[in-house]
Amino acid sequence: MNLLFLLLAWSFPVMQEAPRADTTAAITPASAAAFADAFFSAQMDTLHVPGAVFVMVQDTSVLLAQGYGIADLATGRTVDPGTTLFQVASVSKLFTATAVLQLAEEGQVDLQTDVNTYLQALQVPSAFGEPVTLHHLLTHTAGFDERNIGYLARDAASVQSLGSYLSDRLPPRTLPPGTVLSYSNHGYGLAGLVVEAVSGQPFADYMNDQVMRPLGMTRSTFHLPLPDTLARHLAQGYRWAGTDHATVPLFFRNVPPAGALSATAHDMARFLLAHLNHGRLGDTSLLDTATVELMHRQQFTQHPRLPGMAYGFMEQHVHGHRALQHGGDVPGYRSLLFLLPDERMGFFVAYNASSPELRKALVSAFIARFYPATATTAPLTPNPAVELDAYTGAYIHSRHARKSLEKLYATFNESFYVWEDTDGYLVTPDGNRWVAVEPGLFRQQVTDAYLAFQANDDGRVTHLFRSIDFGGTVPAAYEKLAWYETATFANEFYLSWLLFLLLTWVFWPLSTAGSVIWRRWKNRARLRRTPGMHAARWMAALFGASVLWFAIGFVQKTLQMVQRGGGDLLYGMPPSLETVLWLPTVQAVLAIVLVGFTVQAWRKGYWGLPGRIHYTVFTLSALAWVGFAVQYNLIGHLY
Repeated sequence: MNLLFLLLAWSFPVMQEAPRADTTAAITPASAAAFADAFFSAQMDTLHVPGAVFVMVQDTSVLLAQGYGIADLATGRTVDPGTTLFQVASVSKLFTATAVLQLAEEGQVDLQTDVNTYLQALQVPSAFGEPVTLHHLLTHTAGFDERNIGYLARDAASVQSLGSYLSDRLPPRTLPPGTVLSYSNHGYGLAGLVVEAVSGQPFADYMNDQVMRPLGMTRSTFHLPLPDTLARHLAQGYRWAGTDHATVPLFFRNVPPAGALSATAHDMARFLLAHLNHGRLGDTSLLDTATVELMHRQQFTQHPRLPGMAYGFMEQHVHGHRALQHGGDVPGYRSLLFLLPDERMGFFVAYNASSPELRKALVSAFIARFYPATATTAPLTPNPAVELDAYTGAYIHSRHARKSLEKLYATFNESFYVWEDTDGYLVTPDGNRWVAVEPGLFRQQVTDAYLAFQANDDGRVTHLFRSIDFGGTVPAAYEKLAWYETATFANEFYLSWLLFLLLTWVFWPLSTAGSVIWRRWKNRARLRRTPGMHAARWMAALFGASVLWFAIGFVQKTLQMVQRGGGDLLYGMPPSLETVLWLPTVQAVLAIVLVGFTVQAWRKGYWGLPGRIHYTVFTLSALAWVGFAVQYNLIGHLY
């Protein structure tokens, strides 16, 4: 261990010691090593993590930089904090934000100016009477829709240029800028495109020349594919398959500024130190002190009691301490950069597994060990006079698709239900119980966490705001759903429609047979079947068969993708699923034809009164199905 610290002392420049806040006792290299060794030895096997890196810094020093476990199970290559690279995913956004702040510091961009002023490859469409600014992009408040289909490329050769991809795939604006936090990879892609346009350099080259090389981050890069000298040192990504580790192929992003960085722990230590020391690392000035303060300052929050967004960084409250952090998630890798600016303390962790559990456990253990609570929070009991009905119901995460068929997936995957229990507490799906402390603001029963609600001018609750713990908290906004927008309604509508369809297919043959038997018993002439009557029923049967075909095909193709890891749609729409998606458009045409046959049935007296009523109900249900398809953007290949 002594040799490691000597090597680190040679590797990192000496900086003038600045006063450290007196909020906590200094953490020593020995205590950092004891904590990390105990944690990773206890957790990695339990959580099926093959390999990890962990670096902890304080003031101007690296306290610990250590590798644990295996970088590549096939070869047995171990993790080395100085040479092993990990994909850090969305931690990359901190570097993109740093680059934008550099340009702002130099006067080349203004954070409050319309980004269209700087863009050349594309223009952001006008909406809501307000432009999108870099301030909005860096705080995830630009209001872009969510879009995942086609976000990745299967190999480096298939990666589009940033400008070309965003010109084709920039999501529509669906929220007024500066109003609701809605995390956006494409928003950070747009910020990276501004860096390209203003600097005149490709994004990866700018990051290398202006951010990483000045800090001495010589073994980290945004370039895809990785240079050969670095590629052989990249940790292999894995996911736990129940009994063993399955390899995960390398992801190639069409939006590198949002998450393409691959880095070593030693290099990340340099970035941490620069941000903890007013933008300086030795003689290198990455940013001026005022710029770092601006970047670290809260720039947006949904409520004063809730953590919010700085530029790039997300806030977290830690027992009276203010943390700035950002996590990174990509299949095969997880990461987290965590700063306590006032204490001038920080750490970085990355590992080659797909589960966030190690990261969550690490944050909890780190806080418990080094920044434990110094006071207890008094438990709250509900006030019976507070009506909770306005707050209960179904919500959906603001980061969801509204204008593409991904809306259907989001309805089932992103829904968040709030209810009142028998004791009068407001309850959320994580089991937390909440008590109203002021109108629209609830505190967790036994902690100082908060839940906030927003109402419109009519007093109707429209949004819920909270922090999500992914190992490092994420400020999150949710929109309240109407009853017909919920996953429960979608599921019940779909199953009811299929049941009605099956009953129809049973009713028609039975009604025909019953009519024949009744007419023979009464010695009445057989009802004459016209070509129009046959055509009407065949059209209804065709519509029903198309719905069943769509249902089976859509579910089957989706399940196949989930079984293969769920990533196929990220590379684009699979041709087999695209074929299935033609069916809702065909159904819309058939529904119009059914309306025509319904009118004709009543005018010409088809089938008798019960038959006409049933056909009318079927047509109305077909129109309802088309309305369902329109609501979830299933018509028109909207993806």
